[in-house]
Amino acid sequence: MPAFQPNQTTAPQTFVLTRTAQVTVPLTVTASSAYVANNSVGGLIRFRNITGPQQSGIVQNVTVLCQSVQTTGYKLYLFNDIPGSTPVADKATPSLNAADLSKLLDVITLGAADSTLSKTINVTNSIGRGFNTTTQALYGILVTTATPTYTAVTDVTIILTVLQD
Repeated sequence: MPAFQPNQTTAPQTFVLTRTAQVTVPLTVTASSAYVANNSVGGLIRFRNITGPQQSGIVQNVTVLCQSVQTTGYKLYLFNDIPGSTPVADKATPSLNAADLSKLLDVITLGAADSTLSKTINVTNSIGRGFNTTTQALYGILVTTATPTYTAVTDVTIILTVLQD
């Protein structure tokens, strides 16, 4: 009897092509005026072209960079579609509309502020949150957990890294 030889008929193979995508979004913030905890930082964030043609992937890392030294933490509320019923403005406390709740993918708490290099970096790695979207974009609301005072309107940048399907 001949040895078993798998082929596509008897043992189909599935190949998953994964690419890394990283989108950097500079935020416009209010300078020289203290934020309060749970204030939105920069308003609604759109991470354009973050997905590949399958419009899905895995969120891997979130990084917030600040040009001034801050001690605040952040939370990123991440959505798979625009939360169009929820008004989001810089330096205001957002209130999620019930119509947008099904679009919420995750709440990502960023790591502690690191200001060793005279700038501030907050990072969360290895998130591993899968997602599907109807567009090639994800949306976010970044909120502060403390009371930062930014020195310039261009102080804050957010970077989202995903593995694309």
